[in-house]
Amino acid sequence: AVHYGLPISHADIPQAFIQAALKEDIYANLPAGIKIKRPLYDQVQRDHPGSKLALKLLKSLYGLKQAPAVFNALVNKVLIEQGFTRCVHDTCLYTKVENGKWCLVAVFVDDLLVTGTSDLIMEALKKSLEAQFSTKNEKGATVYEGQWENVRSYLGMDIKYADGVLSMNVEAKID
Repeated sequence: AVHYGLPISHADIPQAFIQAALKEDIYANLPAGIKIKRPLYDQVQRDHPGSKLALKLLKSLYGLKQAPAVFNALVNKVLIEQGFTRCVHDTCLYTKVENGKWCLVAVFVDDLLVTGTSDLIMEALKKSLEAQFSTKNEKGATVYEGQWENVRSYLGMDIKYADGVLSMNVEAKID
C-alpha cells in the first residue's frame, strides 16, 4: 500500500464475539441473583425432577474458549461470500482481484485493515461488513460502530501514514 500510495482503512468490529452463532449446544449456570418465576420452576421440576435450571447460549460470549474460532469462521464466511480468497500461508490475509484491480484485507481478531487499487471492491466489502456486523442503538437505529477510518492505530501501535511514509510507534505501550 505504501509503495503504491494507496489508502489503508481500519475498522474494529463492534461486539465481535457475541455476533457469531454457536454450532454446538453450550449451557451456562444461572448467574447468582437471577430469580425464576414460580410457574416455570415448577414446570421444570415436574418434567425433570431434581434438575437445575441452566441457560442455553444462542450466540458466542467473551470468555468462551470457542469464541475466537467461531467469530473467525464467521468473518471467513463473509469474506469468501464476497469473492475473497484466504491466503494459504497467512490465514489472516484475504485477496480479491477483478479486472486487474485488487483488494487486500488483513484480519486480526476483530480488527480489519483494507487496502487496494479497486475502490469498487473496497466499498462493496465495507457495505457487506457493515450489514453483517451492524448493531442497534438505544433508539433502535442501525449503527455500525466500527466506522471505517484511515489507519491511525492497529494492535496497540500508533500509525502515521502520510506523504508516502508509514511510521509505526509503540512508545505509548512501553512503561
